[in-house]
This record gives sequence, C-alpha cells and structure tokens, in this order.
Amino acid sequence: MPRPDVTKAMNRREPALAACLTPPTFGGIAVIQILTRDSQWLRPLFRTSRPIEFDAPASDELRLCRLVDGDQIIDDAVVAVRRNPAGQLVIDLSLHGGPRIVQRALLLLKAAGACIVPAVELLGSTWAANDLLCREALEAIVQAKTRTLALWLAATREALPNELDRLMADTRADRLDSVRRQLGEWLVASPTVRRALTGVRVVLVGPPNSGKSTLANQLAGRHSAIVSDLPGTTRDWLEHPASIEGVPFTFVDTAGVRDTADPIEAEAIRRTRRQAATADIVLQVIDQSSPPWPEDLQPANDANQVTQEFTSTQPTFVVWNKNDLPADPGQAERIGGWPTRGLSVSARTGDGFDRLRTALLGAVGLADWRQAVGVPFTVRQAQAVEAALSALSAERPDRAEACRWLKIVRWGQDPQERCPRGGI
Repeated sequence: MPRPDVTKAMNRREPALAACLTPPTFGGIAVIQILTRDSQWLRPLFRTSRPIEFDAPASDELRLCRLVDGDQIIDDAVVAVRRNPAGQLVIDLSLHGGPRIVQRALLLLKAAGACIVPAVELLGSTWAANDLLCREALEAIVQAKTRTLALWLAATREALPNELDRLMADTRADRLDSVRRQLGEWLVASPTVRRALTGVRVVLVGPPNSGKSTLANQLAGRHSAIVSDLPGTTRDWLEHPASIEGVPFTFVDTAGVRDTADPIEAEAIRRTRRQAATADIVLQVIDQSSPPWPEDLQPANDANQVTQEFTSTQPTFVVWNKNDLPADPGQAERIGGWPTRGLSVSARTGDGFDRLRTALLGAVGLADWRQAVGVPFTVRQAQAVEAALSALSAERPDRAEACRWLKIVRWGQDPQERCPRGGI
C-alpha cells in the first residue's frame, strides 16, 4: 500500500515541525512532538477506534492509537493534542522507548511532509522558560545522553534560582564571607559538572590480541566489536557509547599497534594514533598472560611512547588484561615494577571492572559529581559568577554590582530593568 498522500502537507504555508523531546538514550517511553497548523496530513498516520479530534482538541484527553505506515504498524502510541497561544496544534506522541522505533516514526513523519528539527526548537511550545537559566536547563535536558543527567539538570533548574536569591539576600545583609565562599565553591565545581554533561572519551590502545575489543565490549555492556584470538582482527577504530554513574562515556576500540608491512594495517595503526590524540583518557591494554611485545608501553610516564601524539595532560592508565590466566614471567616482573595507574582486570570474566570504572571517574574529577546539585552548568553562568565574586573581592566590595551579576546568572545580559546598576 502506498504511503499517505503528502500533497497537502507539502503545500502548507507554514511547514509542520517534529522532534523527539526525550533524551537520545534507551528508555521506557519516547515522546515525539509535532507542531502544525493543518492536521489533515496526520490523519492517515493514526489508526484509532474513533477519530482524534484535532480541530477541537481536549487538552486533558489521552488517546490510544496505532502509528501506521500504510498497512504496517510501527508502534502502539498515546496521543495528546492541544493548541498553543499562537493557535498551532501541538501533538505529543508517546511511543515505546528505543532508538529504532523513534527513528522509524521520525522517518514516517518526514515522508508525510514534516520538517524534523532539534528538540530545542520546540521548547517554546512545550515548556515555559521564564528566564535564561531555565531555558538553558531545558535545552540541556533534551540533549542529555543519560537519564541521570536529565534528572540532575531538572533538580538544578529548581535549586539554582533559589540559591541565587539566597546569595543576593546575604549580599544585601552584608554577609559577604559566606557569599564569597559559596561563589568560590561554584567556580571549582562548575567545570566538573560541565564535563559530566559533555561526556568523556576513552581510547584503548595496545598491541594486537591484548583484549581491547573484549574490554570495550565489557565496559559498554554490549557486544559491538568482533573479538577473535587472531591478532589484528580490529582494522579500524570503533566507538562504544556507555555510561558510568550517569556520566556518558565513549570507549574507542582501536587497531593493535605493532610493526607491519601490511598497508591496510599500517593505515589502521595511524588512525589509532590520531584517535588517541583526541582522548580524555588513554587506556594502554597489555595482555599479562603473553610475553611482552616490543611496542608495549615502557614504565617511564611518557605517553608519547605509545602513540607519539599524546599530550602530557591526558591521564594514561595501564590495564593488565587477562588476569584470569597465569601471568607470563616477563609480564609479572614488569607488573611488580610498574608505577602508579596500573590496574589488573579480566575482560572475559569482568573481574576488576568496578575498580577500573571508579578510576576512570576519578581521573576526570567526576567521582562525586551528582552531589553538586544547584551548581552553574554553562560557561555563561560561570563567567557571571566569577564577575560577582570579583565585585566582592575588591578592596571596597561593590554589593550592587555583585547582585547585578547574580541576576545575570539567571536572566541573562539584557534585563536592565531587572538589574539596575544603581541599586541592590
């Protein structure tokens, strides 16, 4: 059966917009929102026991339906329809969570004439953002890669404005020591929470057959990479998305580093070095059950010996893999003389992975990141906090200027009527 007629959709003066509002991760429910003036193009996509009243929607009514592509059922869904103040129809389509279902639904809407946009473009019709801080939190929530991050942002959206009000009251009351202390703590914590929001990139390097692919699969919790006992199975880098304590991690499995005359393998090794240069953390994986390779990292704390392209600021961990097997005598001697940041694991059994995950979080300062609720989470907010602290750290503290900057954290740079320079 052919797809629904899209002529009406394509001829509308104002194109329909659609976006997935829920974070792009696995979950129980995914919500797609559609913003449109005309509902006719949508009707063939929904199969219901009785028609959905698009023209006179009841905002408190939820309708069970099936989202269909011709004769093919994509998913059972719950539909809510309302009109926003501009008179546009806002249709919230709740589907079963899962990237494949969401992708199929968005492709169906696109084929029917909708323009697929980032979720942030529909925020104005979805949630009311009374201030810039609120909007920044909402924008971050719809882009959050884990449920934990989304919950942290929702809590911070509520807590941070209250904290700002409290600090301004303390500033007016001349309780400046406590205000300075709080602002200083914020400036220390803000880069940490921003790192949690952006995620951590970990690149696994090492000789062939050291177990990098199995290690990456174990860290990601899924078997994405092909593993084999034959050296050189991995010929290019492969990304494995994962999370540790709610922080998004990307584990990059790379080709084994060794001397080779094979031009394809040599190119793969060059790509390994390029990937390692982009890492936040480097894991040097060594098979402790096999004799040392010439390319193994030497205990000199010089990351350039691994890839020749690392920077000195990249934390580098040596992972002694396959501890479920007897250690090779040569490797056992090296393990005993190795400096700090050496971890013993078994990618096959999972032994030592709790310690490894804890070490990865600690290496980027994220061991206790979830406790920092109510901390400024954007560069703009942190810069305004820094300006407020500067105003209070001068020889003659300027309380009015400090309050003005604290208001800017919430409202942005333009509300001069809310933030008069002449008063507190």
